[in-house]
Amino acid sequence: MRYSRQMRTSLLALLLAACASAPPRPLPAADWARAAKIYVAPTQGVPDDFHGYPAELKATVESDLRNAGVLVLPQMQNIGEVQLLIASTDWAHTDDALIVTLMRGSDQVDRFQFTLKDLPCMGVIEALPCMSREVAARTLESKAMAAVVTGKPAPATGQNRTGKLAVLELRNFTRELTKQNAQYFTDVVRGAALKSQPQLEVITRENLIVLLQSSGRDLSNCEGECEVDTGRRIGADLIVSGEIQKVGTKYKLTLRLHDTRQGRLLASSQASGATIDELDGDAQRAAAELMH
Repeated sequence: MRYSRQMRTSLLALLLAACASAPPRPLPAADWARAAKIYVAPTQGVPDDFHGYPAELKATVESDLRNAGVLVLPQMQNIGEVQLLIASTDWAHTDDALIVTLMRGSDQVDRFQFTLKDLPCMGVIEALPCMSREVAARTLESKAMAAVVTGKPAPATGQNRTGKLAVLELRNFTRELTKQNAQYFTDVVRGAALKSQPQLEVITRENLIVLLQSSGRDLSNCEGECEVDTGRRIGADLIVSGEIQKVGTKYKLTLRLHDTRQGRLLASSQASGATIDELDGDAQRAAAELMH
């Protein structure tokens, strides 16, 4: 179904108005920023007439990077410079992801994504500053970017992922997938966590059931802070939650990683596929990305 420009704009406004509003987070300091040259490419996956958002998002990201000391290029000048690519999986849904890829020539330097509902400042007025700030902040926090600019090797990923990890059963909002299917995808996340972060103590499904029962928690209608509180109650330092749903013709798997001590969202990732097999293949990538 195609929506008119006015309908798309109204839909986005309604979705954003439903979210809590708070100021964008401060720009993190990056010692390497003043030595960096970055070209911000036009936003992909957003209709050109969508309330001017593609051009405005590009401009606000550029402004944030300049404020951090980065030399923002008006165009690519040579292959050794870094290009920042922004793409949206579905601009009209807060569950879908904004994907940022940092490229140097044909090599991917870093890649990260976040869903609009993960952001704390998604009121209508603050929408663009909030999204652009998150893009700029994560770029400045990128260890891989720092390594490219300074010429020093990036530290190993996942060094701060320590302690106990609990993976809650993924919520299944589809008609096609069974409970066993959802459990399989939950196990995919557990396996990816153990493989990429072997120093973590991953709580098994059996032990998780016992711990949840003893804590008296009901997760059927529990999201956000409730999930973090559940992690604290069962003694987990990190907790992964998520859901599987079908949007249009595609299956979507959304994952979130929280630090239970500070209640902070550490990472989010998303997988998608037109079939269950395609979702399975992309889920492996999304789970590994979440833990890095």
